[in-house]
Amino acid sequence: MQNLIGNVNGNVTINIYSTPGAPIQGQMAPHREAGTEFAQEFAPEAKPLPERLVDEIRGKRQPWRPKKKKTIKLSKAMHELGQSKKANRVWWCSEELVFTECPETGKKKLRMANFCRERLCVMCNWRLSIKTFYQLSQVMDIAQEENPNLVPIFLTLTVTNCSGDDLPATLDMMFSGWARLTEHRRVRKAIKGWFRALEVTYNKEKDDYHPHFHALMVVDKSYFSTRGVYLHHEKENNEWAHIWRTSCRLDYDPVTDIRAVRNQHEGRNRKHVAEVAKYTVKDTDYIHEDEDLTVKIVNALGKALYRRRLFAYGGVLKEIAKRIKADREAEDLIHMDETSTMREDIANQLIIYKWDFGLADYFRTDTFNY
Repeated sequence: MQNLIGNVNGNVTINIYSTPGAPIQGQMAPHREAGTEFAQEFAPEAKPLPERLVDEIRGKRQPWRPKKKKTIKLSKAMHELGQSKKANRVWWCSEELVFTECPETGKKKLRMANFCRERLCVMCNWRLSIKTFYQLSQVMDIAQEENPNLVPIFLTLTVTNCSGDDLPATLDMMFSGWARLTEHRRVRKAIKGWFRALEVTYNKEKDDYHPHFHALMVVDKSYFSTRGVYLHHEKENNEWAHIWRTSCRLDYDPVTDIRAVRNQHEGRNRKHVAEVAKYTVKDTDYIHEDEDLTVKIVNALGKALYRRRLFAYGGVLKEIAKRIKADREAEDLIHMDETSTMREDIANQLIIYKWDFGLADYFRTDTFNY
């Protein structure tokens, strides 16, 4: 089918989409004044637009539209890199969304979607970060319920920035360093369980990358007062930095940060869990208005993150994660386990929204009772 997508330098660009093929740039059609047979061909009569998608959770509008727009930009960058199969999957990712809707409150709950699950997909990364947050929160709740003496500490481990070409080797070094750190006798003595996530940020001014680990670790309450167990992190005696340096076999003192949550309550814990479980790469770091820059960063990140395990569990947290099947990257990006109170017996409609490539938004197309 053909899709009119807008004016470019007085011309109209037509994209030709082949299913299941990727978009192919069509020829430039000559621009004509509104009211001519050309305009009538594409818009024979003015019709009101269908209902746009509005999905809110706890009063916060969900970013379906901006995430989809960035996903399309990612697909175009992948096409430039010759990755046509990946680009295809990303282009059609979440093109159709099916919700149930509560007639009493208007709240929606996602029921079906065609997610592509590509490593850098903006839409899938957003959904994965939500899923990881809820799973890690559940693991922590169970851990502290079963082991009341366990408390969390939050650790950040960094290395110096590197170029895109050096990023794969830097990540190899960091993952090997993490494995050695968790086997270090002092760490094994102090830490009862952990969750580790990789984050990579891009510095546009310096054109380099900053890979680092965020980790949530659980320790016994006695950790802070037991000599020989507590790991110091003062500037003049930073044992965490020393262990990280030797684990990664660095020739410099790396920056580390470790924080304990004082006066714990659910809100503070959830805030720190959200920080640990956030995106591996923020879409603002690799989707830019400058298309050449986007292609360059996507190429570097795609190579560096290929077949990496971006997050992992260890110790008591790993045991619990296995029990509730949260120990691997989520395959189900639909059911998020949000705090939904929608009654299934009254949410008896399936509402379909489809992405309009011309108008760049989701519009309601069909409603089915079941």
